[in-house]
Amino acid sequence: MSKRNNIAMIITAASLLLFFPGIFLPMLTINIDGSIDANIASMTAPILYKSSSILQTVVDLWDQKVHTVAVLIFLFSVVVPMAKAALITYAVLTPQVPLANRSMAWVKSIGKWSMCDVFVVAIFLTYLSTTAEPTTSAHEVFVMGFKLNMQVAINMQSQLEIGFYCFLGYCLLSLIALQVYEERL
Repeated sequence: MSKRNNIAMIITAASLLLFFPGIFLPMLTINIDGSIDANIASMTAPILYKSSSILQTVVDLWDQKVHTVAVLIFLFSVVVPMAKAALITYAVLTPQVPLANRSMAWVKSIGKWSMCDVFVVAIFLTYLSTTAEPTTSAHEVFVMGFKLNMQVAINMQSQLEIGFYCFLGYCLLSLIALQVYEERL
């Protein structure tokens, strides 16, 4: 086994150490609060608080009968990465050169269908789009002949969680492992 392939194997193992927390730990937390401030009283209430991991998102989508999306996320975020890691490990460890090369050809072909990087970008864009300045609007309301001036505000906040960083680390390390791997002759 070449030194480069040993390094590719070590990087693949490290990527898997990040992969599992990346799919089990929360990736993104979204918190939305609403408030009404009138000249006689004010009120603030939580509207939404959601913190989910990849696997929890798959389960939630499945429970909501959005089976196609749940299956696609599970397939491209869990099954394909595991298959890639297994095939790289096999390619490094097998003594049969033709099988090792065929295994890596499979890795390269399914790598095109791996949506991990797209998933990370989607989570990051969600984070950016939900971290915004509060939206405030003024309203006049008449209650029993009395005019009330009200300010209605919606405040959205999001936070990237440890699962996002673990999954991002997995994506980067798995790409590096593919670049380090040396075809066997």
